[in-house]
Amino acid sequence: MKTSAKVVKSRPLTDRQRKFVQLKTTWPYPSSAKAARLAGYSESVARKADAVIASSPAVRLALARAEEQERERTSDVDRKRQQVQRAILSKLFRGR
Repeated sequence: MKTSAKVVKSRPLTDRQRKFVQLKTTWPYPSSAKAARLAGYSESVARKADAVIASSPAVRLALARAEEQERERTSDVDRKRQQVQRAILSKLFRGR
């Protein structure tokens, strides 16, 4: 039986990769090169960080998961903000 999709078993993230992902997904979002430098990569690797670091399947997966968590967190904050706005508006217009 042939499968069209390759199943890639990725290695766990190294400390530098973990730091790179953390920096790339935390405000203020730095460039890949700056995140690589701050994570401890050499200048030559930092200059081509997207090609070298972010091309790793483990890093891509970690970045995707972090982005999904950020979307979920943002939607939760937006929901709470809307609830507060509705409560304020209902109090304002209740007195009329």
